[in-house]
Amino acid sequence: MNFRRIAGLSVEEWEYYLKEQAKSSASTRNYIYRRINIARLSPILEVGAGSGAISRELVSRSSGPLVAIDQEQELLNSARANSQGIPDLWLCGGRGEALPFNDGLFSAALCHMTLFWCQKPGEVVKEMARVTKSGGWVVALAEPDYGGMLSYPLAKLAELSVKSLDRDGLEPFLGRKLRQLFVSAGLETEVGVPGQVLHSGDRGDFELSWWLRRKVWRGTVSEPELERMMKEEAQAVSNGEWMVYLPWFYALGRKR
Repeated sequence: MNFRRIAGLSVEEWEYYLKEQAKSSASTRNYIYRRINIARLSPILEVGAGSGAISRELVSRSSGPLVAIDQEQELLNSARANSQGIPDLWLCGGRGEALPFNDGLFSAALCHMTLFWCQKPGEVVKEMARVTKSGGWVVALAEPDYGGMLSYPLAKLAELSVKSLDRDGLEPFLGRKLRQLFVSAGLETEVGVPGQVLHSGDRGDFELSWWLRRKVWRGTVSEPELERMMKEEAQAVSNGEWMVYLPWFYALGRKR
Protein backbone atom coordinates (compact mmCIF):
# COMPACT_ATOMS: atom_id res chain seq x y z
CA MET A 1 0.00 0.00 0.00
CA ASN A 2 2.67 2.47 -1.07
CA PHE A 3 0.60 5.64 -1.40
CA ARG A 4 3.51 7.91 -2.27
CA ARG A 5 4.50 5.77 -5.23
CA ILE A 6 1.46 7.05 -7.09
CA ALA A 7 1.61 10.55 -8.61
CA GLY A 8 4.53 11.58 -6.42
CA LEU A 9 2.29 13.17 -3.80
CA SER A 10 3.83 14.43 -0.60
CA VAL A 11 2.68 13.18 2.81
CA GLU A 12 0.83 16.48 3.33
CA GLU A 13 -0.92 16.13 -0.03
CA TRP A 14 -1.96 12.56 0.70
CA GLU A 15 -3.20 13.55 4.13
CA TYR A 16 -5.38 16.22 2.53
CA TYR A 17 -6.69 13.90 -0.17
CA LEU A 18 -7.50 11.02 2.18
CA LYS A 19 -9.34 13.36 4.55
CA GLU A 20 -11.47 14.80 1.73
CA GLN A 21 -12.08 11.34 0.27
CA ALA A 22 -13.34 10.03 3.60
CA LYS A 23 -16.07 12.68 3.64
CA SER A 24 -17.62 11.20 0.50
CA SER A 25 -18.06 7.71 1.95
CA ALA A 26 -19.37 8.72 5.39
CA SER A 27 -22.95 7.57 4.76
CA THR A 28 -21.75 4.19 3.46
CA ARG A 29 -19.57 3.68 6.52
CA ASN A 30 -22.46 4.48 8.85
CA TYR A 31 -24.63 1.92 7.06
CA ILE A 32 -21.95 -0.77 7.36
CA TYR A 33 -21.23 0.01 11.00
CA ARG A 34 -24.88 -0.69 11.77
CA ARG A 35 -24.85 -3.88 9.72
CA ILE A 36 -21.93 -5.38 11.61
CA ASN A 37 -22.97 -3.89 14.97
CA ILE A 38 -19.55 -2.32 15.37
CA ALA A 39 -20.35 -0.99 18.84
CA ARG A 40 -20.07 -4.54 20.18
CA LEU A 41 -16.87 -5.49 18.35
CA SER A 42 -13.43 -5.64 19.95
CA PRO A 43 -10.60 -5.70 19.10
CA ILE A 44 -10.68 -4.32 15.55
CA LEU A 45 -7.99 -4.09 12.86
CA GLU A 46 -7.80 -1.34 10.26
CA VAL A 47 -5.60 -2.20 7.26
CA GLY A 48 -4.21 0.72 5.27
CA ALA A 49 -4.77 3.38 7.93
CA GLY A 50 -2.76 6.01 6.06
CA SER A 51 -2.84 9.28 7.99
CA GLY A 52 -5.70 8.04 10.17
CA ALA A 53 -8.57 9.63 8.24
CA ILE A 54 -11.09 7.18 9.73
CA SER A 55 -9.06 5.59 12.54
CA ARG A 56 -10.40 7.92 15.19
CA GLU A 57 -13.93 7.28 13.95
CA LEU A 58 -13.46 3.51 14.27
CA VAL A 59 -12.22 3.92 17.84
CA SER A 60 -15.23 6.00 18.81
CA ARG A 61 -17.77 3.69 17.14
CA SER A 62 -16.41 0.36 18.43
CA SER A 63 -15.85 -0.88 21.97
CA GLY A 64 -12.08 -0.76 21.30
CA PRO A 65 -9.20 -1.24 21.04
CA LEU A 66 -8.31 -0.52 17.42
CA VAL A 67 -5.05 -1.59 15.81
CA ALA A 68 -4.34 0.47 12.67
CA ILE A 69 -1.58 -0.63 10.31
CA ASP A 70 0.08 0.81 7.21
CA GLN A 71 3.42 0.32 5.49
CA GLU A 72 3.96 4.05 4.88
CA GLN A 73 5.83 5.20 7.96
CA GLU A 74 5.57 8.91 7.14
CA LEU A 75 1.79 8.67 6.88
CA LEU A 76 1.72 6.77 10.15
CA ASN A 77 3.77 9.53 11.77
CA SER A 78 1.09 11.96 10.63
CA ALA A 79 -1.60 9.68 12.07
CA ARG A 80 0.25 9.55 15.39
CA ALA A 81 0.50 13.33 15.51
CA ASN A 82 -3.23 13.63 14.81
CA SER A 83 -4.29 11.05 17.41
CA GLN A 84 -2.29 11.92 20.48
CA GLY A 85 -4.25 11.38 23.65
CA ILE A 86 -6.77 9.01 22.08
CA PRO A 87 -6.94 5.81 24.16
CA ASP A 88 -7.38 2.38 22.59
CA LEU A 89 -5.77 3.39 19.28
CA TRP A 90 -2.60 1.50 18.40
CA LEU A 91 -0.75 2.47 15.21
CA CYS A 92 1.90 0.18 13.75
CA GLY A 93 3.84 -0.38 10.56
CA GLY A 94 3.35 -3.43 8.37
CA ARG A 95 2.20 -4.74 5.01
CA GLY A 96 -1.34 -5.86 4.32
CA GLU A 97 -0.03 -8.83 2.37
CA ALA A 98 1.79 -10.14 5.46
CA LEU A 99 0.01 -8.96 8.60
CA PRO A 100 2.17 -9.40 11.73
CA PHE A 101 -0.64 -10.87 13.86
CA ASN A 102 -1.72 -14.31 15.05
CA ASP A 103 -4.63 -16.16 13.49
CA GLY A 104 -8.12 -15.29 14.73
CA LEU A 105 -7.03 -12.33 16.84
CA PHE A 106 -9.60 -9.71 15.79
CA SER A 107 -13.38 -9.49 15.86
CA ALA A 108 -13.28 -7.51 12.61
CA ALA A 109 -10.75 -6.40 10.01
CA LEU A 110 -11.67 -3.36 7.93
CA CYS A 111 -10.14 -1.32 5.15
CA HIS A 112 -11.20 1.86 3.37
CA MET A 113 -10.04 2.66 -0.17
CA THR A 114 -7.03 0.43 0.46
CA LEU A 115 -7.33 -2.63 -1.79
CA PHE A 116 -7.44 -0.32 -4.81
CA TRP A 117 -3.86 0.79 -4.12
CA CYS A 118 -2.48 -2.71 -3.54
CA GLN A 119 -0.50 -4.70 -6.06
CA LYS A 120 -1.99 -7.94 -4.67
CA PRO A 121 -5.42 -7.09 -3.21
CA GLY A 122 -6.42 -10.77 -3.01
CA GLU A 123 -3.52 -11.50 -0.68
CA VAL A 124 -4.54 -8.61 1.57
CA VAL A 125 -8.11 -9.94 1.85
CA LYS A 126 -6.81 -13.43 2.68
CA GLU A 127 -4.59 -11.99 5.40
CA MET A 128 -7.48 -9.97 6.82
CA ALA A 129 -9.54 -13.18 6.93
CA ARG A 130 -6.71 -15.11 8.57
CA VAL A 131 -6.39 -12.71 11.50
CA THR A 132 -10.17 -12.50 12.02
CA LYS A 133 -11.81 -14.93 14.41
CA SER A 134 -14.60 -17.32 13.43
CA GLY A 135 -17.87 -15.44 13.14
CA GLY A 136 -16.04 -12.14 12.73
CA TRP A 137 -16.22 -9.63 9.91
CA VAL A 138 -13.89 -8.76 7.05
CA VAL A 139 -14.99 -5.48 5.49
CA ALA A 140 -14.03 -3.32 2.53
CA LEU A 141 -15.82 -0.06 3.36
CA ALA A 142 -15.37 1.50 -0.09
CA GLU A 143 -13.46 0.57 -3.25
CA PRO A 144 -13.86 2.28 -6.66
CA ASP A 145 -14.53 0.83 -10.11
CA TYR A 146 -13.49 3.17 -12.90
CA GLY A 147 -15.11 0.93 -15.49
CA GLY A 148 -18.45 2.22 -14.22
CA MET A 149 -17.47 5.87 -14.24
CA LEU A 150 -19.81 8.31 -16.00
CA SER A 151 -19.01 11.92 -16.71
CA TYR A 152 -20.56 14.84 -18.55
CA PRO A 153 -19.72 16.78 -20.62
CA LEU A 154 -16.26 15.13 -20.83
CA ALA A 155 -17.12 11.49 -21.48
CA LYS A 156 -13.44 10.52 -21.89
CA LEU A 157 -12.56 10.98 -18.19
CA ALA A 158 -13.18 7.28 -17.50
CA GLU A 159 -10.97 6.20 -20.41
CA LEU A 160 -8.11 8.43 -19.28
CA SER A 161 -8.45 7.28 -15.67
CA VAL A 162 -8.30 3.61 -16.66
CA LYS A 163 -5.27 4.26 -18.87
CA SER A 164 -3.31 6.03 -16.11
CA LEU A 165 -4.18 3.36 -13.53
CA ASP A 166 -3.07 0.58 -15.88
CA ARG A 167 0.19 2.44 -16.40
CA ASP A 168 0.79 2.49 -12.63
CA GLY A 169 0.05 -1.25 -12.26
CA LEU A 170 -3.22 -0.73 -10.38
CA GLU A 171 -6.62 -2.37 -10.91
CA PRO A 172 -9.14 0.15 -12.29
CA PHE A 173 -11.97 -2.44 -12.10
CA LEU A 174 -11.36 -3.41 -8.48
CA GLY A 175 -14.94 -2.80 -7.32
CA ARG A 176 -16.53 -5.48 -9.49
CA LYS A 177 -13.88 -7.98 -8.39
CA LEU A 178 -14.55 -7.65 -4.66
CA ARG A 179 -16.89 -10.66 -4.56
CA GLN A 180 -14.25 -12.85 -6.19
CA LEU A 181 -11.57 -11.66 -3.75
CA PHE A 182 -13.73 -12.23 -0.67
CA VAL A 183 -15.15 -15.60 -1.77
CA SER A 184 -11.63 -16.78 -2.62
CA ALA A 185 -10.66 -15.94 0.97
CA GLY A 186 -13.37 -18.34 2.21
CA LEU A 187 -15.80 -15.65 3.36
CA GLU A 188 -19.59 -15.56 3.24
CA THR A 189 -19.85 -12.46 1.11
CA GLU A 190 -22.20 -9.59 0.34
CA VAL A 191 -21.16 -6.93 -2.15
CA GLY A 192 -23.10 -3.78 -2.94
CA VAL A 193 -23.05 -0.26 -4.31
CA PRO A 194 -24.65 2.22 -1.91
CA GLY A 195 -26.87 5.05 -3.00
CA GLN A 196 -24.68 7.97 -3.97
CA VAL A 197 -25.39 11.60 -4.64
CA LEU A 198 -23.85 12.41 -8.00
CA HIS A 199 -21.16 15.05 -8.06
CA SER A 200 -23.17 17.65 -9.89
CA GLY A 201 -21.49 21.00 -9.91
CA ASP A 202 -19.98 21.34 -6.45
CA ARG A 203 -16.89 23.53 -6.76
CA GLY A 204 -15.06 21.60 -4.04
CA ASP A 205 -15.58 18.28 -5.84
CA PHE A 206 -14.39 19.83 -9.09
CA GLU A 207 -11.23 21.30 -7.58
CA LEU A 208 -10.30 18.12 -5.70
CA SER A 209 -10.84 16.00 -8.83
CA TRP A 210 -8.63 18.17 -11.02
CA TRP A 211 -6.00 18.61 -8.32
CA LEU A 212 -5.43 14.85 -8.39
CA ARG A 213 -5.91 14.37 -12.14
CA ARG A 214 -3.19 16.86 -13.00
CA LYS A 215 -0.75 14.82 -10.91
CA VAL A 216 -1.88 11.30 -11.89
CA TRP A 217 -2.30 11.98 -15.62
CA ARG A 218 1.17 13.42 -16.17
CA GLY A 219 2.76 11.49 -19.00
CA THR A 220 -0.64 10.26 -20.17
CA VAL A 221 -2.22 13.57 -21.21
CA SER A 222 -0.35 16.61 -22.52
CA GLU A 223 -0.42 19.83 -20.53
CA PRO A 224 -2.34 21.75 -23.24
CA GLU A 225 -4.97 19.00 -23.37
CA LEU A 226 -5.28 19.02 -19.58
CA GLU A 227 -5.83 22.77 -19.63
CA ARG A 228 -8.44 22.47 -22.38
CA MET A 229 -10.41 19.76 -20.55
CA MET A 230 -10.24 21.55 -17.22
CA LYS A 231 -11.57 24.79 -18.77
CA GLU A 232 -14.39 22.88 -20.47
CA GLU A 233 -15.39 21.24 -17.20
CA ALA A 234 -15.09 24.54 -15.30
CA GLN A 235 -17.52 26.08 -17.75
CA ALA A 236 -19.88 23.13 -17.26
CA VAL A 237 -19.72 23.70 -13.50
CA SER A 238 -20.62 27.37 -13.98
CA ASN A 239 -23.52 26.36 -16.24
CA GLY A 240 -24.80 23.79 -13.75
CA GLU A 241 -24.18 20.95 -16.23
CA TRP A 242 -21.18 19.13 -14.75
CA MET A 243 -21.76 15.58 -13.50
CA VAL A 244 -19.39 12.78 -12.46
CA TYR A 245 -20.36 9.37 -11.11
CA LEU A 246 -17.76 6.90 -9.83
CA PRO A 247 -19.30 3.80 -8.21
CA TRP A 248 -17.86 2.79 -4.85
CA PHE A 249 -18.43 -0.83 -3.90
CA TYR A 250 -18.47 -2.24 -0.39
CA ALA A 251 -17.93 -5.85 0.65
CA LEU A 252 -19.04 -7.59 3.85
CA GLY A 253 -17.40 -10.92 4.57
CA ARG A 254 -18.32 -13.22 7.45
CA LYS A 255 -15.72 -15.74 8.50
CA ARG A 256 -17.15 -19.21 9.06
